Formats: sequence, structure tokens, C-alpha cells
Amino acid sequence: EIKDIIRIVHQTDTFSFFSGHAANSMATMTFIYFILNRYYKYTFFIFLYPLIFAYSRIYLGVHFPSDIITGYTFGALLGSLFYKLYEKYKRTLTSR
Repeated sequence: EIKDIIRIVHQTDTFSFFSGHAANSMATMTFIYFILNRYYKYTFFIFLYPLIFAYSRIYLGVHFPSDIITGYTFGALLGSLFYKLYEKYKRTLTSR
């Protein structure tokens, strides 16, 4: 249904599931969000970056919206996991 709306810039025969670009940008911004949230009031604005980045993937016709949503979910989970590991590591350094 969205085939007529999408502007295909790069024609490909293989489609990847899920979007690695969306996952990486979301994981990075989630991790940064958790670190900076206690210092800055408007930290949530950093999530505009993955949103714009993912829109470009759909606009270029390289990924479907479901690929982006799955990448977002995977990235948010990884970003949260790495933040928890970071906090645990930080606690072990301060307890020494």
C-alpha cells in the first residue's frame, strides 16, 4: 500500500530484517538518555535523532516500517541493558 508513496533511490533485491541503522541509533540514544536524564530537563529530545534517521530509511525505500519498529525495539532493549551493565560496573568501581 505504501509502495506508491516511497521514493526508491536504491533498488535492491535483498531486504534485511531488521534495520541495523535504527537499532544502533536507538541503542546509542537510549544509553545516552539514561546517563544524561538526571542532569538535563529536555533529554528526551535526543530521540529525534533516531526518528529522523529511521524516516530516511523508509523514505529511501531500504526498509519497511516493521523493520524500523523492530530495530527500535531491539535498540532500546540493548541500550537499556548496556546502561544497567554500566551502572553495575560503576558501582563496583566506587565500592573499592
